[in-house]
Amino acid sequence: MTDDLEQQLQRLRFRPLPTAWRREILAAAIPEKSQSPSSFLSFFYPGHYATAALAALWLLIFAFHFTTPDVPRPSGPGITIAQFKAIQFEREWAIAQLQEPELRIEGNRISAPLHRPRS
Repeated sequence: MTDDLEQQLQRLRFRPLPTAWRREILAAAIPEKSQSPSSFLSFFYPGHYATAALAALWLLIFAFHFTTPDVPRPSGPGITIAQFKAIQFEREWAIAQLQEPELRIEGNRISAPLHRPRS
């Protein structure tokens, strides 16, 4: 079937397009210079102002990132690991006392008495 169509098309004679139609088609296809925006962005990426807006947003983000001050460091004296562990032990002991007041401290360990039946 496609062979028949191709043969029919080959038998047809080519007729040139009338010049008036040709001028009208070409005039509609070529945009006028007054319609096209003349800007810096249209030279590189015509019609995509969203891309330029996104690039400007990223520039603002980087500018704010590099101009904002860093987080201030604590001004007081630092504590050693031993002091931190002692504070942590006291905190755990206080929490344990709140939960079960019968806890005992043996060295660096907190021990609870065995639970016995109340009867």
